[in-house]
Amino acid sequence: MEAVSGDLKAVVHLMAVAQSDCVSCWEPRAARRALKWARHCERLHAQFHSDPGVRRVLEEQLVKAGEGLGGWTLTFPELARCEGLLIRSLLRNPALPPSVTKELLGAGGCAHVHSALPYLEDVIKYRAATELLSHLLESAMPMDPWIQTQGQMVRGRLDSILLQGDSERLSRDLLDSIMQDSAGDPRFPLVLAAAALSPGGGGSSGGRDATGAILDWLLGNRSQLLSFCRNVPSALLVDVAQRSSVFREAYYCILEDWGRSLRYDLHEAHWLPKSNSAVPFDALVGHFRALLDSPSLRERTENVLREMKAADGDFDVAGLSVWSDVFGGLPN
Repeated sequence: MEAVSGDLKAVVHLMAVAQSDCVSCWEPRAARRALKWARHCERLHAQFHSDPGVRRVLEEQLVKAGEGLGGWTLTFPELARCEGLLIRSLLRNPALPPSVTKELLGAGGCAHVHSALPYLEDVIKYRAATELLSHLLESAMPMDPWIQTQGQMVRGRLDSILLQGDSERLSRDLLDSIMQDSAGDPRFPLVLAAAALSPGGGGSSGGRDATGAILDWLLGNRSQLLSFCRNVPSALLVDVAQRSSVFREAYYCILEDWGRSLRYDLHEAHWLPKSNSAVPFDALVGHFRALLDSPSLRERTENVLREMKAADGDFDVAGLSVWSDVFGGLPN
């Protein structure tokens, strides 16, 4: 049983690698070895799936293996189609070298094409959805294909996790792991936005979906929430705010903090940041302009601005209150 546990840990690691940039170094021979290992795990499922006691132990081992590899999980039923899942993950991965793609599709002289065919339709749908997402977000920003793909991968992984037990912890662990791997990469907030806004599965039976899991994680990580609001274009933040009232209110609070981090410079006759962490005045106005452009958020945004302006003295003279000047910079 110890050897089987080692095999399960290895296959979870393999599935995680298949969805990472590490495959950029793969050659066809590496793909053949990976597929051979996946078929070995399918045989393990066939051997033990009818034994409740052994199956329970193996399911626990799979969960532990995922915990040790940054939250990546593989369920016991998924072992029965391990080769197909591996092929699908590899074909979805933009880092996969063309030579390995040909290997998986049988163009390299091997017969893996028969295993790949059942999953090609799913991959085609995935890529079509990615192109659709790009078109929908085009007016807000030309989203990098790498960011789109990574966001869809995160979304798919979260959708899978949310169908399992202890999904809240597993989804949190997954996002923590991705954040650590990103190591301050400014694209990470954009990947989260793409994941939150991309189409996905229906979520868990309790109604929690991947978007909710991402926003819960953000709201529990102040520094990441600030980075998200700072690095994601305001048009996309508005889309997220339309989906979640909790995020919307947190967004308003961050905008208020940013406004209070500005000081009025008499020589420049302009509001300037007090520190490097503050946003420029024009950027602050841009956030509110985007919120006001949304019919569903306009009334609430106007009320928030009026409340902050009134709390700051309700001045109508330039330079006395940042909120009065924000109002002055917005269209009527």
